[in-house]
Amino acid sequence: MNLERVIAALAPTDVVQRAPVEISDLAYDTRAVGPGALFFCVPGERHDGHAFARDAVERGAVALVVERPLELDAPQLVVPDARRAMAQAAAAFFGNPTEELEVAGVTGTNGKTTTTFLLHSILASAGRRPGLLGTIESRIGGERRAAIRTTPEAIDLQRAFREMLDDNQRERKPTRAQAYTKSVRIEEFNFQNLAAYQDWRTEARQAIRRAFQKHEFLLWITGNHLGVLPVYDELASETVVIQLDAHLDIYHLSDCTAELSHGNFLLHAAGPLPKIINVGSRELLLTRQHIAKYYVNVFSAEELAVAPEAALREIRLACESAKFVFLHLDCHVFDPAFLPAVTNPLPFGMDPRLLLRILAAVSSEKLLGMSLSEFNPARDVNDQSLATLIWLLEFILLKHNEATDAKTRMTPFTD
Repeated sequence: MNLERVIAALAPTDVVQRAPVEISDLAYDTRAVGPGALFFCVPGERHDGHAFARDAVERGAVALVVERPLELDAPQLVVPDARRAMAQAAAAFFGNPTEELEVAGVTGTNGKTTTTFLLHSILASAGRRPGLLGTIESRIGGERRAAIRTTPEAIDLQRAFREMLDDNQRERKPTRAQAYTKSVRIEEFNFQNLAAYQDWRTEARQAIRRAFQKHEFLLWITGNHLGVLPVYDELASETVVIQLDAHLDIYHLSDCTAELSHGNFLLHAAGPLPKIINVGSRELLLTRQHIAKYYVNVFSAEELAVAPEAALREIRLACESAKFVFLHLDCHVFDPAFLPAVTNPLPFGMDPRLLLRILAAVSSEKLLGMSLSEFNPARDVNDQSLATLIWLLEFILLKHNEATDAKTRMTPFTD
């Protein structure tokens, strides 16, 4: 930008040593000054920027914005308020990026940071490319930067806005997530009282069957993993279930209840169970003979840690020979170091990298859907678990939609 354009934008009261120079950057801190910079001498509570003007010129500044003329060999734009002039110049220099950006400002006494992070996560999940400027950190183009000042100066703000705008303009075509937005339908079941809860299983089975009859990909999200039982009720026997869970839900020990519970719900399935392969079990008490009645195979956390190849090979072969595949993900399968948002964390769990290898072994075109359970947001840390699960769900949905044509799929429900 030519200095004359800056003069036109600021309308200074005086211009000392006017000269035709090109401005390549703006700075208010001499440590950020480089060749071609326009340096703003901003007075502060402790230091006056005019005292650093000579240093700025020596570092390469080609012009100064001052509140009083200085005895320096450089063009000087004299203004009544250097900080106000800095805001005007920054907007002009960076091309007024906020005129094209959608900007949401969050103010208040408490909860500002939480609100901005939630908004950022929601927008990102919707396929947008949001930026974030906060008191803890900034996020621009997928890069996270620690906040240097609680209140950024105008140059920092406008520079960040320009980066955000440039990052958004790189996404000229709709993202893959946006392309599938109209293909997602949400149905929620609320149980406000005990009476409404009485028919939960029947109501859930009906909803699952409707989805399967319509050849829809089923994403079944429930709190306690007992809520996944209706899915098992509806899956056909020729379906292979890849169960990612730290627990085997077939407890029959003498001190365990025989009534339906979260620890034995597979014993209460309405009909024959589908073929279940558990991956990630950390059970220590159930016998192999009892497990073999309900599971085709079980790969423990210990086996996965030592040599996961056998499990990956078994999953791949089972999915290749199966008519349908269903993915059951219980958050307890993860090691709490990677996903802390579970009620009863257990050590030696799965890490996300191994999970991706398992998903790669699952046949996406045969995948009927997946269930997600046991996510406890109250135990999350800086949305670490939420971010992992959101990315994982999007990944699975996109992979499935790209691998199959729903119109050609067969109906997988039981008779």
